[in-house]
Amino acid sequence: MADRLITRPERNALERLEAFVAQARYDCAAFGTSLEWDRADWDVTTHCPRPVSKAAQKAVLYFTTHANGEAKSIEGRVAMAEPFASFIKALIRRKQDSRPQGDGPLSRIINAARDLHDQLGDRGHDPVRLTHADFAAAVVAVQKRSSPTTAYRLGCALQTIADTIDRHGLSASRLNWRNPLKRQTNALSRISKHANDARESKLPTSDVLDELARLSHLVNEPSDAVCMSVIKLLHCAPWRIGEVLALHADCEVEDPELENFATFAKLLAKRLDGVAPEAVDLRGITLTGYDIKDREDNGGGPFTPDETPMLKPVGAGGSPAPGSKPVYLEEIIKRLNSLFGEAAPLRDQAHFVNQIASIAQENDIVMAQVSQSDKQLAMKGNLPGSVQNAVVRSLTSNKSLASLLLKEDRQAMGILTNIIYDILKSGEKLDVDALDVE
Repeated sequence: MADRLITRPERNALERLEAFVAQARYDCAAFGTSLEWDRADWDVTTHCPRPVSKAAQKAVLYFTTHANGEAKSIEGRVAMAEPFASFIKALIRRKQDSRPQGDGPLSRIINAARDLHDQLGDRGHDPVRLTHADFAAAVVAVQKRSSPTTAYRLGCALQTIADTIDRHGLSASRLNWRNPLKRQTNALSRISKHANDARESKLPTSDVLDELARLSHLVNEPSDAVCMSVIKLLHCAPWRIGEVLALHADCEVEDPELENFATFAKLLAKRLDGVAPEAVDLRGITLTGYDIKDREDNGGGPFTPDETPMLKPVGAGGSPAPGSKPVYLEEIIKRLNSLFGEAAPLRDQAHFVNQIASIAQENDIVMAQVSQSDKQLAMKGNLPGSVQNAVVRSLTSNKSLASLLLKEDRQAMGILTNIIYDILKSGEKLDVDALDVE
């Protein structure tokens, strides 16, 4: 039997195919330089991002036929024949090299290519000899073995292969093939009738809910009450199963006040997360529910107006810790030290803070917000931005302290903003001379 004559267009396509494969094999960096090209299974786990749900699974691309294609490993699979296998490998690697992506879209192209591989069985599996009719037959095969949504996606993968062949001139004539399958618009819609029916089919019926309510009133034992509460929770909000699984063994709380306090403390912890202790304003907290009453000690009886109370002195002159700094100065020094540490003398720190306050005071909007709003609201206005701009402006006059603040995290800037707010609200700058009191 005489050999088949190869036309010039086909010969040119073969040369371009050889160059196409060589460039992908030796010049592409996708999947690493240690990629074993000749293997029919490529482990690309470290090179393809995986969703969290599949993070523990390997990402493997199988360049195999449909024969035993559902096997979990290369064992039992049949590798694609050459030169079609090298063509698909080159297409996959070049695509990943130009646009890195997960293994899902790449596996979909390989899956669609398997139907083209079957069509070339009588032509030596030569991709150069692919025709428009081969792609039409492949899409028919895809429709027979897949759902409408999957068939559309595989049709798009076939179009990707056809576009690659046309763009690089890898066939004797242009294919100009387009995916004839229509996109299934309602398949993934959440508001279509199909989606609504699917959701309603998973919901418990009214009879089930009525029976659940009846049974919940028959429970007497505490353990049964907990079990029934879990059942009702999972019926009403099944996504909260994590809370059920995280319940402690002794989860019952008999003190309602303690339960309320625990809920409040949990909420408060979230609100104060990342907030410096110096930034917590406790001036608005009042102690309620207490009263001053007569006290009986050692049978002495209640206090009578005829008795003159005797107060014991607590130190020389009746004042505690003579010579120490006033409490408000101690607080100011503590806040300054939390900001700057030993980066500069205390007087320089106070001068710097007063300078920032003077710059912020020039902003009429900031002053209006500070004077007319409470602290929490003012801290959400223009003040933080004005303080940061003032720090930037002060780089020319006090570079060391300004640079220290700009390098620190937001917590340091938040502490400074709180100090500036207190200064602007009170209208009084830091008394530099008072800070030198020993």
